[in-house]
Amino acid sequence: MAGTTNHSSSIRSEPRDLYAYEPLPTPTSIRLLKVDGKDQDGAVHVRLKIIDLKDAPWYHAVSYTWGNPHTELPHVQETHAAYSRAYPPEHRESIVANGKTLHVSRSAYDILVSVPKEAWAKRCNQRSPGNHLRASIHSACMTNKKEFVEELISAGVDLDVQDAYGRTPLSYAARLGKLDFVELLLAAGADLSIADENENRPLDYARESGVEDVIKCLEEAEKRNEADDRSSISWPEGPQMWCWIDQICIDQSNLDERASQVSIMDQIYECASYTLIWLGLDDPYTEVAVETIRKLYSAQGDLIRDNEIAPYTNQPQEIYAAANIPYVSLEEWTALATLFLRPYLRRLWVIQENILSYTCLGYCGRFEVPWRAFCTVAQQVYFRQLMLGRVTSTEFIDIHSPVVAIESEIVHLTQWKDRLQKGDQASMPKALSLENLLFETWTFRATDPRDKIFGLYGLLLKAGPMPWKPDYSKSAAQVYADATREVMGNAGDLRMLSAVLDRSLHNNIPDLPSWVPDYSVPFCNMMCANYQAAGTLPQQTMATQPSGSWNVLSVSGVKIDTVLQTGNATSGPKQMAMFFDARWFELALLLPHPYHNGQTRTEVLWRTLCADQKRSDGSFPAPAAYGDLFRRMLCQLACVKAAETARAAETDPNIVVLEAALLHIREVLSNPPISTLSLQDVQRTFGDPDTNLSSPDLQTLTHLLYKLHFLGVVEEEEHRWTPTIDEIEKAYHSCNWQTWEENSALPGNGIEFHEALRSKHGRRRLFVTGKRHLGLGPASMVDGDEVWVIPGAGAAFILRPVNQEKEEEGTSFRLVGEAYVHGIMNGEAVEQHNMDLSRICLI
Repeated sequence: MAGTTNHSSSIRSEPRDLYAYEPLPTPTSIRLLKVDGKDQDGAVHVRLKIIDLKDAPWYHAVSYTWGNPHTELPHVQETHAAYSRAYPPEHRESIVANGKTLHVSRSAYDILVSVPKEAWAKRCNQRSPGNHLRASIHSACMTNKKEFVEELISAGVDLDVQDAYGRTPLSYAARLGKLDFVELLLAAGADLSIADENENRPLDYARESGVEDVIKCLEEAEKRNEADDRSSISWPEGPQMWCWIDQICIDQSNLDERASQVSIMDQIYECASYTLIWLGLDDPYTEVAVETIRKLYSAQGDLIRDNEIAPYTNQPQEIYAAANIPYVSLEEWTALATLFLRPYLRRLWVIQENILSYTCLGYCGRFEVPWRAFCTVAQQVYFRQLMLGRVTSTEFIDIHSPVVAIESEIVHLTQWKDRLQKGDQASMPKALSLENLLFETWTFRATDPRDKIFGLYGLLLKAGPMPWKPDYSKSAAQVYADATREVMGNAGDLRMLSAVLDRSLHNNIPDLPSWVPDYSVPFCNMMCANYQAAGTLPQQTMATQPSGSWNVLSVSGVKIDTVLQTGNATSGPKQMAMFFDARWFELALLLPHPYHNGQTRTEVLWRTLCADQKRSDGSFPAPAAYGDLFRRMLCQLACVKAAETARAAETDPNIVVLEAALLHIREVLSNPPISTLSLQDVQRTFGDPDTNLSSPDLQTLTHLLYKLHFLGVVEEEEHRWTPTIDEIEKAYHSCNWQTWEENSALPGNGIEFHEALRSKHGRRRLFVTGKRHLGLGPASMVDGDEVWVIPGAGAAFILRPVNQEKEEEGTSFRLVGEAYVHGIMNGEAVEQHNMDLSRICLI
């Protein structure tokens, strides 16, 4: 897009007037931009014109991110910081549009001055290894796409490019007897003297095909000097000359125009000859990343299956050689991760822009990014990690971000493009609906939170007319509420309530109703929407809210219980409390033995921590093997705790280490009064909230071992899921243990269980109810919150009563979040006690 014209005549000392947008005359009108170049002062000059999409103009669209294009990974942090210092969000560059001043962001300015005009021709001239080294113009001639040939000619492509057999586009046009294509290519200056590998020229192929008009045309062309006439032929400007960039081509100050243009965004990208994908200026890792993509894309072996390759890790070259995959060093994996984590690929609008664009041309600064190869490699690396059963790129994931593969966004947009093009024949078909798109675009971001909904409008139109249009006069809260109601209405249930995120984790939209998910937060972790906690209770029809009550949802439900005590919330994926917390055992001691459903308390504990679901497919109940892995994990982490205690005792002689703790515990257990207690007495004594060893002064290693002992001692050995103190002692002396900070590795054969626990327990907390049920709920729940089930919603929910002076339709509540409560998730509580539904309002 970078221009070369010198506008020396436009230099003026006096300031220019600000550019004023003219109204767009029709619903399908858009503005296009052409870069004319820089004047002697360095000012970029552009032209803007209004066209109608119905006139089928030639142009290309641009897909990019408005803000800083660099990732914040530590190894490129300085590049990101330098860009932010030079170009803060409010920074604007001045360009000259139709002779007047127009202010644009630096990201838009970079596009205007960085992408060469010959980029499109260069891309079209590339010869496809999978198609006999044919270029675009070969294929266009062979498939009878005359308008595309004209477009390619206007773009300045190489008319005489030869394929693997040495044949030019003119050779194929002559061979196929296509007179209009032969005339078109000759008029554009195609060389009819070029022979292929068999010494055949276009005229030879024409004579072979026997089409007299073609033979005559070529014979006459050979008799005259066609080159003399080329300079007099005027071709229209190709699509590389005019472009559509939303920031410049839409009057951003006009809300009505913004909404109108967003509503035809699908047409804008579909009608474009190609879409330029601009990832931003390059960084020191870009060139290596692009070469790594090309290398993996051309690999002969299968990166996904039947190999030992773990992406983003340092492995021997022999592993790659055995898989017939080119070796990828850790430095190359780092470069690839740096490109995959560019902010562009997490921008909501890129979904629509990529999916609806037939042809994409990728650029990152000076380097062309082969987009098809880029998307293919991303999918291969993503599915390789699925085969491994774990995300291997965690080193590149920010602690506050969801633990998902860093290629997931690229995979989602590639899959949706496949679905839109192939429908039920897609590799992974899925219905085009607001609900499906919301969940698969949740991790994407938008500068304006409303665009998390509006940015999907163009795609949704492909499934049929929509009952709404983008309306920027509405607040983000109302846009999200309306979208949530639509999802619930289309689905015929209330399972979307499980997508509500704990407010302690975000506050992006302060006036968001408690029952509405915050789609602007780039992660969603629904825990148990696939259960039926309300059993067979009938789902009540959602009442239509009076005008102006868009923020209220009227539902029917049943109060099951009240929260008695809560545990600790986790704050990050690498925190030890994610996998081992003394508070777990304090809460478990409050439970009856056996539990309400006959299980042991420790089985209830590990099943609750993973919401009783298998990690790989979400099926329930979780496999019994998880219990063995839980016991092994507790034993190992108890040893880690002992190692940390020993380390602390080196500087504090008052701290009791494992050997002394065990000596003390065994002495206490073997003497009255503990030795005289029956198992029922043990359970009753330590099942009281006042005596369950939970006070702040009872948090030493010694007390931890007591909690484990009293929890497991009442359980039969074959159903015991906590390690004994003897097991812990034996394990501790079996090797040299390190602290969690030094080595946070968990037993290698328990990866699936660890991931199941992490995915459910992460940023949640355990709790015990008044009726002594164990549950897992939102981090911001507190003692006294209520546990409800709502027909049609699947999960149980933590609700908090709201005091109101006027209560018109039942009691009002704030929804704190979904919850898993062991033993009631299949309707047991409502079916055993014959409970009645109550109408309540969620606000």
